[in-house]
Amino acid sequence: MIHLQNTSYDDESSVATYALAQYFGEPLRQEARNVGVLVERGGQIAMRFVGESHGKWDASALRFLAKPSVYKLWVDSWRSKSASSELGELLSAGSEHFHIVEGGEITAPSSDEIDTVCNYLFGVLVSRGGMEAALTETTADNSGRLRNDLLSSFRELDLLANSNKATYPINPGRPVKGRESWHTVAFFQEGPKECTAMEPLDITIKSSVNVRNHASFLHIMFEDLRGSKVHGKPVSTVAVVRGGDSNLLRENDEVQYIFGKLEKSNQIVDWTNLRQKKAFLNRVEQTAFSAPLG
Repeated sequence: MIHLQNTSYDDESSVATYALAQYFGEPLRQEARNVGVLVERGGQIAMRFVGESHGKWDASALRFLAKPSVYKLWVDSWRSKSASSELGELLSAGSEHFHIVEGGEITAPSSDEIDTVCNYLFGVLVSRGGMEAALTETTADNSGRLRNDLLSSFRELDLLANSNKATYPINPGRPVKGRESWHTVAFFQEGPKECTAMEPLDITIKSSVNVRNHASFLHIMFEDLRGSKVHGKPVSTVAVVRGGDSNLLRENDEVQYIFGKLEKSNQIVDWTNLRQKKAFLNRVEQTAFSAPLG
């Protein structure tokens, strides 16, 4: 069972039930691969499957299947049945090679769309390698380049954990315990009174689906981190964004929606805005070289 936020179970709309679609290439060996996730909350069902993109199929993503055509038929069947069935009723809908199995429950902010929760679970439970693998190669490369830009800037200022000067250095790739789950944060700085979790988000690419997925992932991770404490210090969250004025953000409703949720609850730093970039770097530098308390 996964809990992403310490949300009260009295608020039923904040609790979603999920199930997994699995593929058994060799049923006798009972080795399953997750190929989809189905989420139910408040009478609504959302689902996402490997190989689907805007109602079309990506043949290259289905090469691992012995019979992709059979898989497509099952996906169509599950979608059709979900229109008039509850999630539990789909657990018996399957075959020797394809099953729907019970997953568990997940808590997320009540204001989140069910598709946002579904995208997060798909990235964590279905995509190979987690969220980075859920994104296209272009998205991962772009995010990697932005992460490297941040890393270079921190290194030039001698702010990283191997610094002999910084009292409160920045740690790349640090595991951090949120309210309910562990997360590997791109950059984490434990200051004298407050901790800061920093994540890059590149929205200069053309794929609205992949930008939306990455932003959804950060939104839910940040929700879990905010309000938690590390060594008694509260955690604040920062999304360092490249492309805050991109056409994608202006023209795509889905990207606008999830980016708006990020902007509402977290600090956003536009890496291409020199004033914001300088202010952000000055702030983390001042924190790094603050005098120790006590």
